[in-house]
Amino acid sequence: MSGAQTSGPEQSSWGGLRLHLGDGAWVLCHRYPTSKPILYVQAGGVSLTLSPNGHDTPVTTADVAFARDLVAAAQTYLSELERLRASPDAA
Repeated sequence: MSGAQTSGPEQSSWGGLRLHLGDGAWVLCHRYPTSKPILYVQAGGVSLTLSPNGHDTPVTTADVAFARDLVAAAQTYLSELERLRASPDAA
Protein backbone atom coordinates (compact mmCIF):
# COMPACT_ATOMS: atom_id res chain seq x y z
CA MET A 1 0.00 0.00 0.00
CA SER A 2 1.29 3.44 -0.90
CA GLY A 3 0.26 5.07 2.35
CA ALA A 4 -2.22 7.41 0.66
CA GLN A 5 -5.24 8.14 2.80
CA THR A 6 -8.35 6.58 1.30
CA SER A 7 -10.86 7.18 4.08
CA GLY A 8 -11.45 9.34 7.07
CA PRO A 9 -12.00 13.06 7.48
CA GLU A 10 -9.68 14.10 4.63
CA GLN A 11 -11.52 12.04 2.00
CA SER A 12 -15.21 11.97 1.24
CA SER A 13 -16.99 8.82 0.16
CA TRP A 14 -18.37 8.52 -3.32
CA GLY A 15 -19.76 5.95 -5.67
CA GLY A 16 -22.07 5.49 -8.56
CA LEU A 17 -24.84 3.29 -9.81
CA ARG A 18 -26.30 3.28 -13.29
CA LEU A 19 -29.43 1.36 -14.20
CA HIS A 20 -30.42 1.00 -17.84
CA LEU A 21 -34.13 0.32 -17.50
CA GLY A 22 -35.78 -2.27 -19.71
CA ASP A 23 -39.37 -3.43 -19.98
CA GLY A 24 -39.08 -5.53 -16.82
CA ALA A 25 -37.98 -2.69 -14.52
CA TRP A 26 -40.30 -1.73 -11.70
CA VAL A 27 -40.50 0.51 -8.66
CA LEU A 28 -42.55 0.51 -5.47
CA CYS A 29 -42.65 2.10 -2.07
CA HIS A 30 -42.82 -0.06 1.03
CA ARG A 31 -44.86 1.71 3.71
CA TYR A 32 -44.99 0.85 7.40
CA PRO A 33 -47.30 2.08 10.17
CA THR A 34 -44.55 3.47 12.42
CA SER A 35 -41.32 3.33 10.38
CA LYS A 36 -39.95 5.38 7.52
CA PRO A 37 -40.81 4.23 3.98
CA ILE A 38 -38.41 2.41 1.66
CA LEU A 39 -38.35 3.14 -2.06
CA TYR A 40 -37.40 0.06 -4.07
CA VAL A 41 -36.27 -0.05 -7.72
CA GLN A 42 -35.71 -3.39 -9.50
CA ALA A 43 -34.02 -3.57 -12.91
CA GLY A 44 -32.85 -6.95 -14.13
CA GLY A 45 -30.64 -8.49 -11.48
CA VAL A 46 -29.99 -5.18 -9.74
CA SER A 47 -32.05 -3.59 -7.02
CA LEU A 48 -31.80 -0.21 -5.37
CA THR A 49 -33.37 0.80 -2.09
CA LEU A 50 -33.65 4.34 -0.82
CA SER A 51 -34.57 5.08 2.76
CA PRO A 52 -33.79 7.77 5.30
CA ASN A 53 -31.16 6.92 7.88
CA GLY A 54 -32.48 5.44 11.10
CA HIS A 55 -35.83 3.68 10.75
CA ASP A 56 -36.74 4.32 14.39
CA THR A 57 -35.82 8.01 14.44
CA PRO A 58 -38.15 10.91 13.62
CA VAL A 59 -38.46 12.09 10.03
CA THR A 60 -36.22 15.14 9.57
CA THR A 61 -36.54 18.27 7.47
CA ALA A 62 -33.65 16.92 5.38
CA ASP A 63 -35.55 13.66 4.78
CA VAL A 64 -38.54 15.60 3.44
CA ALA A 65 -36.36 17.97 1.38
CA PHE A 66 -34.58 15.04 -0.29
CA ALA A 67 -37.91 13.34 -1.06
CA ARG A 68 -39.19 16.55 -2.66
CA ASP A 69 -36.02 16.85 -4.75
CA LEU A 70 -36.41 13.21 -5.79
CA VAL A 71 -40.02 13.80 -6.88
CA ALA A 72 -39.02 16.92 -8.84
CA ALA A 73 -36.22 15.05 -10.63
CA ALA A 74 -38.54 12.12 -11.39
CA GLN A 75 -41.14 14.54 -12.79
CA THR A 76 -38.49 16.10 -15.05
CA TYR A 77 -37.42 12.60 -16.15
CA LEU A 78 -41.03 11.73 -16.99
CA SER A 79 -41.60 14.99 -18.85
CA GLU A 80 -38.51 14.44 -20.98
CA LEU A 81 -39.51 10.88 -21.84
CA GLU A 82 -43.01 12.02 -22.80
CA ARG A 83 -41.60 14.88 -24.90
CA LEU A 84 -39.18 12.59 -26.73
CA ARG A 85 -41.82 9.92 -27.29
CA ALA A 86 -44.17 12.48 -28.85
CA SER A 87 -41.49 13.90 -31.15
CA PRO A 88 -41.28 12.25 -34.58
CA ASP A 89 -37.58 13.20 -34.79
CA ALA A 90 -36.57 11.72 -31.43
CA ALA A 91 -34.39 8.63 -31.33
